[in-house]
Amino acid sequence: MKILGKTVGWLQFTLLAAFAALLWPLRNLARRRALYGRGWVELTIAGEITEFRRDEVIQELLRRRLLQQKEPRRVVLDRLHQLVDELVADTHAKGVLVRLGPVTGGWASADAVRQALLRLRDGGKYVVLHIERVAGNREMLIASAADRLLMPPTATIAAGGTAAPGLYFKALLNRAGFTAEVASAGRYKSAPDQFTRTTRSSADHEQTKAIVDTLDHFLIEAMQVTGRMDGSRARSLLESAPMVGIRAKQLEWIDGLAHDEDLAQATPSSGENTSSKAPLPASRYLQIRTLSNPFEPRRRQIGIVKIVGNILDEGPPQNFGNAELAVEHRVVADLRASLEDQNIAAVVLVINSRGGSVTASDAIWSAIKRLNHEKPVIAYLSDVAASGGYYVACGARAIVGSPLTITGSIGVFSVVPTWRTLSERLGIGQDVIKNLPNADMYNPWMGFDETRRAHAQQEVEIMYETFLERVAEARNITRDAAHDVAQGRVWIGQDAHDAGLLDGLGGIQEAIERARSLVSGEQLAPRPIVVRSKKFQRRPQPARTEGAVSPADFLKLFTAPSPSATILTQELLSLWLTQPPHAAPVWAWAPVVFD
Repeated sequence: MKILGKTVGWLQFTLLAAFAALLWPLRNLARRRALYGRGWVELTIAGEITEFRRDEVIQELLRRRLLQQKEPRRVVLDRLHQLVDELVADTHAKGVLVRLGPVTGGWASADAVRQALLRLRDGGKYVVLHIERVAGNREMLIASAADRLLMPPTATIAAGGTAAPGLYFKALLNRAGFTAEVASAGRYKSAPDQFTRTTRSSADHEQTKAIVDTLDHFLIEAMQVTGRMDGSRARSLLESAPMVGIRAKQLEWIDGLAHDEDLAQATPSSGENTSSKAPLPASRYLQIRTLSNPFEPRRRQIGIVKIVGNILDEGPPQNFGNAELAVEHRVVADLRASLEDQNIAAVVLVINSRGGSVTASDAIWSAIKRLNHEKPVIAYLSDVAASGGYYVACGARAIVGSPLTITGSIGVFSVVPTWRTLSERLGIGQDVIKNLPNADMYNPWMGFDETRRAHAQQEVEIMYETFLERVAEARNITRDAAHDVAQGRVWIGQDAHDAGLLDGLGGIQEAIERARSLVSGEQLAPRPIVVRSKKFQRRPQPARTEGAVSPADFLKLFTAPSPSATILTQELLSLWLTQPPHAAPVWAWAPVVFD
């Protein structure tokens, strides 16, 4: 009976395989004719821009299911690049109708979308872009790649150039009886300034002004690419914003006014009515074009490990905001899974983080170094990878960014809250019993004296020197050379590359190609795969190559992660209220935000 059962099973498998083999030519024909008689694809660019599809917390998924809400709109760059590849190769593809809504993300992500649209134009495809409601700096950076730009009469162009606001709370904190004791290494390390100053420092003004100038210049240059205007006219239009669609048409910033109902007549190029059919949705087009061949042999892949969001020792008990977090044990598990998975030939780190916990950053760095001993690891710096984000990247063989990546911020500072003045105002008495002088070093009720300040500064200086050593090792430069580009200074991608902090500016595609080139003598699968460990990975076996570095070789270094002054203040106040008295927060981050 067992033999008969196996025979029947193999017969069923053979029949199914034969049926699939007969259907595959028909499926391949449908793939080639996906746009036959239609010619156009409709693509929506709105919401969060991310390199690869993000994981969502279970609470957010349940909330959407209960409230019957749709999934938030997102732009997944990996899928966008795949769409562009297919459209450029498709002889039936005439063009793309892009619906542009508000996007969230950094300048580097917006430029990645723009580069994808430019690649469509370079491939002979026509790009018609329709602004839905409001277009700020990032949206207009994307829109600058269009052949034809449309918007409703009452929609608004709000691209008026870059601004980096700063908020300073020293006077407010002092009135309330609070004091922020700061020890800092790096003259550009401006993050604690909002708690210790009433105005922006000259060093912070220098570094921030340099980045604002670069972003404005980049936007003006981008507006000239299609030949619609020159530099002086682009600057004049930015100075005239915000403006509604009617005025934008009068000033010839856009090519026409159109509501959603008018877009059916806006797609054919040169007045040629390619088809009366509506454009094919991009998701459906990709589904038709990218069905995998079941008869193709399996090949090894490039693995993607994401280090996105705050770097934390432990995840919060609740994360209803659905923010991506780089929790230590999860990231380390992903790195170890990449090491043990024989199907992964090389790894690309996607880093979009301002840093976080001291111990978590150190553990992730160590796991990257361990993985890099046996498989090539390339770090890609996305929108922001400064301080701790840059520190973990130093474990890779090469570091790649984009011209608009925010990085650097190699410096350290500590912030210790004290409220002795408040306790005196409230009439709260203090009494501490101790034998050793530093037993209550970080007691916020007692305040700091000069001895404690000197001690805190000494610890920060030691960690700063450690940071310099790691950067010097990763970039193959001297300690002094690392110090010259460090001191807490925030760099934009092009300047970071010129300073030697980056190996390339080609974005995620360059990082993937670098990783692919390091796997010699083997043809890898065309698409990378995001590595997600389903369980905690055991500690790897000893490295099989020489020169392994022990995790004990590294001292503590981390950054704080907030993207705005308001959120940063909330996180600091929360930390001040929960920080145990025996430990002080030590951070190194880039707090600037460029709107």
